[in-house]
Amino acid sequence: MRLLFGILFALATAAMVGLGTTWIALTQGLAYGGVTIGAWTAWPKNGTAGIDPYARAMIARNGELPVGSGDGVSFYARTDDAGQPLDGRCDVLVSGITPPARFWTMTLYDPEGLLVAN
Repeated sequence: MRLLFGILFALATAAMVGLGTTWIALTQGLAYGGVTIGAWTAWPKNGTAGIDPYARAMIARNGELPVGSGDGVSFYARTDDAGQPLDGRCDVLVSGITPPARFWTMTLYDPEGLLVAN
């Protein structure tokens, strides 16, 4: 009986830890293979056959359609370079070298990941 309880406890603990870390990875955007430049992060394998399982699950959960690798890479930032949250009441300067591309765009999303009404 004691052995059975130990096995059940171990299985329950493993399930809670596994499901908990998966939930954190899916809701906090912690997919593998991210490339960070300053406050900006991109996942260049999204939209390719080499996408990792956590990124695939995050995309399926959010219902997003990732940019294909032939079309470009999407960069995301929630904070500035100093780590302060981006604030719509402030002016934001985005500087650097324009990426060599046929087309590029910048899109603003709210904290829930939805497009901001314009």
